[in-house]
Amino acid sequence: WEITSDSAPRELTGCFLLHGFLPALYAGMQEGVWRQLCGCITQECGKEAATAGPGMASIVKPDESRLAELRKYYQEVDLRAASLAGCKDTIFGIQEGCWDLYPYADLTREQISGGDGVWYEVEDFYARDPLEDVASGTVQVAIDFGTKSTTVAIFDEKGDITLLPMGDMSNLQGLKETAYENPTILEFVDIRRFLDDYQRMHFRPETRFDDICAAWTAQDDYEGSGEDTEKQMFRYLTHLKQWVSHPGSILEGMDEKGEVIRLKCDASGDMEGEINPIEIYAYYIGRNIHNMHRKRVYLKYLLSYTSTCTEMSREWIRASFEKGLKKSLPPAVGENAERMKEFSVKLWRDEATAYAVSAVSKYLEAGYRGSSPERFLVHELEAGEIFYGVYDFGGGTLDFSFGTMCQDGEQDVYRQLGCGGSATLGCENLLELLAYEIFRRDENAAVLHDKNIRCEKPFIVGHGLDEYQIIGSSGAARFNSSSLITYLRKFWIEGDMGENFRMKDESGAGYEAELQEEPAAGESVGAADRVIRLKMSRKEIESFFEEKVTEGIYLFLQYYKEVMRTGGLAEGKICTLFLAGNASRAARVRDCLDRVLADENLTERFCIKDALPVPDEREEYRKHPGRVPSAKSGVVYGMLLARPGATDIRIENRLPDVHFRYFIGKRKRDRAFAYKGRFELLMHAGAVPAADGRYRFLMQIPQEVFELLYTDDGGYAPQSVQRPVGDGVKVMAVHLPERCVGRFLYVRAAEKSVEVLELCVSETEEEWISEAERVGYCNFGKDRFEPEQEIEENA
Repeated sequence: WEITSDSAPRELTGCFLLHGFLPALYAGMQEGVWRQLCGCITQECGKEAATAGPGMASIVKPDESRLAELRKYYQEVDLRAASLAGCKDTIFGIQEGCWDLYPYADLTREQISGGDGVWYEVEDFYARDPLEDVASGTVQVAIDFGTKSTTVAIFDEKGDITLLPMGDMSNLQGLKETAYENPTILEFVDIRRFLDDYQRMHFRPETRFDDICAAWTAQDDYEGSGEDTEKQMFRYLTHLKQWVSHPGSILEGMDEKGEVIRLKCDASGDMEGEINPIEIYAYYIGRNIHNMHRKRVYLKYLLSYTSTCTEMSREWIRASFEKGLKKSLPPAVGENAERMKEFSVKLWRDEATAYAVSAVSKYLEAGYRGSSPERFLVHELEAGEIFYGVYDFGGGTLDFSFGTMCQDGEQDVYRQLGCGGSATLGCENLLELLAYEIFRRDENAAVLHDKNIRCEKPFIVGHGLDEYQIIGSSGAARFNSSSLITYLRKFWIEGDMGENFRMKDESGAGYEAELQEEPAAGESVGAADRVIRLKMSRKEIESFFEEKVTEGIYLFLQYYKEVMRTGGLAEGKICTLFLAGNASRAARVRDCLDRVLADENLTERFCIKDALPVPDEREEYRKHPGRVPSAKSGVVYGMLLARPGATDIRIENRLPDVHFRYFIGKRKRDRAFAYKGRFELLMHAGAVPAADGRYRFLMQIPQEVFELLYTDDGGYAPQSVQRPVGDGVKVMAVHLPERCVGRFLYVRAAEKSVEVLELCVSETEEEWISEAERVGYCNFGKDRFEPEQEIEENA
């Protein structure tokens, strides 16, 4: 508030002061106005104001009422910023002290008098130097940033690992099992005010959780927004990880004030838009770690990553987390150049391998305690080594990892043999895809179009010619998709059709919707009762889930067979297969796995272990979920067990850090699929050689111009699954000189890329060659073929 004239009514000025508004003084203020203001301060505060001149600060001793307000303000810093419980009065005592008072601890009257505004002189308020609370280099924080939820764990000086919930920590007893699986979601209420506050200070800014909130608070609001308006539905961003993992995709939303969010992240890591939602989410993780409740400051962070994520996307996520976590530090730490040399945020382990460390450790521990079913792992280790696999069925992705574990003296040594997966076969993606398929089904689409009802298109779906009738970008469309996905998620977990769900037309009018238990033509039963019946039975839903889970299992087996061929394992070596990820806990996953293994005569080659916790700890997990690794939190436990500096666990990574993203194929004529044809796999993503390796044979060149198909949809990878060329497949025309026709085409990944395929030709046909004539690149990330001649000319 500024005094801009020499008429400042005493009553109005006093009212401002009583409600916490302090004057913004400046040197040009007239003497009369200054005297009047000093009189107001004296009257309202009950103490004589300092008699500094215009442009100088006033130093005031507050009365009991103002002192109580100051106490409340500093006690609620973390409440306002992160929705944590308010601190007790003890933070002002000499035994504790308050971080946020530290910047003012050593100020002198001379320093203050050079500024402006009103300063309060108080006694018995003790400041605390945050530098004294910086954790040692041994202490580290692991973060598993997930599609549906994010877990955080801390390794402390005592060697204990504890999980951290995001939100009020005052009631840790009796938390539900998922309490430490913090939802990956943001809610936008007032973006502009948040950004103003966020950018005003380099460290620990005075942001308000009411402006942008995250995790459980945002999730609870989201789930309770069923009948909210279109504007309110756009307040939520729920696809943060999928957005970064699919370059070119767009996140859209709008806050309560009407400010539009439109964010695009491209393959190079550049982002359009003023706000970085992943940085903001990381900032909130930091505010939950660094606060006056914990009185600790952490400088070492480890991030997990998925093997299907591009190197650019991984680094973009890492850099975003670094910015957000750094922003949450107290100023005394962040501004200390010497201490900040210790600050680091590292991409540490792929999720599946980190989980393997947790699972092997826990199941071995159970075996050595005498648990009969787990003695197999003990025997394998004592015989030489454990051969393990991880089937990590997560929210956005499906990830695999294979390796061995043996003992080298007092050290457990993990040797990675292979990893991979699919960026599209995660459970949340499947739910979104199924919802979309229900909406676009001919019978249903006709009903929805007639009622002016729309849905959102999932991130992983390509462009189709028939979708314009039902695809929308409104809040109603977002609500309809979210409502059906929530319904289907419950079906996935509980296997029950359940109650009806809600939908809205483009005007916002509500409808009751139901799926038919028996297949029947879609129909509306009249506008009066507002009920819409959609065609999709329980049997068809189960069939869809079974088909998609089976695709993932066959993809997993392809990686397994490649590892068996190249990993140097003894013939007939049994693989201990650990299921991971919350989606793997559904009974249908194990049923599909058992069936496929039986069909492939591989049942005896696997010893399957259910997702953590181990049987002996399941009761403890129900009582104290933060103390026991689970299907989700096993990743952060594993990262901390195999942390930098650990002497009892070592991971030997002989694999490239990043694996090629696309499955490569060609169109095969199949009259059952009409003109589209069938996708025939030429090389799966995990088989594409790294940039520093040899070239691998792909195909014989049929003509000067020919087509290659490519997709990141793992459902097309299993050779035993015949699928038509669909929305998830793209086509690239390759132009080669006439002299190449009839010769043999070899490929490998281009340097530092998971999206560019280097092509070369040879006169000889072998599986591998070391040298050949390079003829160009398939840049799948940019949907473009680049001939070698053109590249040389541009260079």
